Amino acid sequence: MSDDEAIEAMQMDRRWQLVLDCLDGEQAPFGKGTLVRFRAGLIASGGDRRLVEKTIEIAKKTQGYSERSLRAALDSSPLWGAARVEDTYNLLGHTNFM
Repeated sequence: MSDDEAIEAMQMDRRWQLVLDCLDGEQAPFGKGTLVRFRAGLIASGGDRRLVEKTIEIAKKTQGYSERSLRAALDSSPLWGAARVEDTYNLLGHTNFM
């Protein structure tokens, strides 16, 4: 999901609103810049890796998913691994079409 899609989900999806404690809010509780800064801080502090490792640890205990399949899925995700790149819309925004 792109950052723009996450902002839209905060506005339109009651599940997101419930988790973010902003049910029936007219606008998202924070903007795209906040998401970008939060992600950068999480990555800089190693929090992204800790989150992934904790997720794998819990999956092992509950035996819901295999460690191998979880690592493979996470390695191809935008958060962690080879696919961690800027979202497509933002990449297009940096181009010059002149």
